[in-house]
Amino acid sequence: MDLAYRQDWPEAADRLARWWEGEYLGRPAMQLTAPRDGAAWETLPEPPSIWEHWTDPQYVVPRTDPSIRNTAWFAEACPSAWVNLGPISVTAFLGTPVHVDERTVWQSPIVDDWESYEPRFDPANDWWQITQRLTRALAEAGEGRWHVANADVVEPGDALSYLRGPARLCLDLLEGPHGKLKRVRDELTELLWSFYEDLTGIVRAHMPGTASWLGVWSPKRTATLQCDFSCMISAVMFAEWFAPPLAELCRRLDHVIYHLDGPGALQHLDTLLSLPRLHAIQWVPGSGAEPQAHPKWRPLLRRIIDAGVRVHLYVAPDEIEGLLADLPPEGLFLQTGCGSEVEARDLLAHVEKLSDRAVGRRHGGS
Repeated sequence: MDLAYRQDWPEAADRLARWWEGEYLGRPAMQLTAPRDGAAWETLPEPPSIWEHWTDPQYVVPRTDPSIRNTAWFAEACPSAWVNLGPISVTAFLGTPVHVDERTVWQSPIVDDWESYEPRFDPANDWWQITQRLTRALAEAGEGRWHVANADVVEPGDALSYLRGPARLCLDLLEGPHGKLKRVRDELTELLWSFYEDLTGIVRAHMPGTASWLGVWSPKRTATLQCDFSCMISAVMFAEWFAPPLAELCRRLDHVIYHLDGPGALQHLDTLLSLPRLHAIQWVPGSGAEPQAHPKWRPLLRRIIDAGVRVHLYVAPDEIEGLLADLPPEGLFLQTGCGSEVEARDLLAHVEKLSDRAVGRRHGGS
């Protein structure tokens, strides 16, 4: 599929398809962007309220178009519009009250007692209708110009936490009712999958492939899985409660990245590395910690890569050389940006040379 906002997209899409299947591209896969030369920005009308800012296609689509159009896309970066309705928007489909401000969207818990709770999904739910409407509007407007990344709809552990509240869910996992809670968890997993299939169907009516909020395009079915709630529980509890639905989603999806967020989640790494068809882990060190490319984390990144799973990292351009001195380029997917198109082209050429050197050192070259 040709994209007006990235004319060499077919070649980039082919590289991404090969990367998902384990092929080395001669350098790390990269989401590399820069401001487009000669970018022109229009003055856009202000929505009447913060609610319209998030939910009305009349404002969301015109705001999205210039942002993508005025970006230059290099390496494997996919021009994409994310249906961004805040984290774990799926619980709003089940009735949690929605709150919005200028930066994010969140929900309030609704479950007082698991024994009396049954997940109920009404297709007429306002938030579901909004999500479908935005997905359809962005897909229709983006056809031939950009791709559309789905809203967050595949996080069963975090969905339970949003429905109940994290502190109370921690007590529930200790005290029960365990049988009912596992049944709700499994019902939620099926609901999440139905949401994913419905939204993906809307997108694929206008463009091939799928993408998640990370913006990594796949020719098949992809998602970025996560369980940020896992930072609050033990490795044993995570393996019992949340690894099974994650494994089931990995089996249904074709290409999977896991968002591993914070040092409290590192205890679950062995369990995550055992998931079927897990292609990459995005390591996020957490607030106040050293950045992703810091030498402190390189033994961790090496451990992931040695297990046959690649690593997705947000990095600054000047951090890449140090990473490639310690880690194999075929194990990395790097997201970075430059200040101009010239800088981006120079960086891509530099990364290719660094990668050649790294592979040469590994095979006994200078």
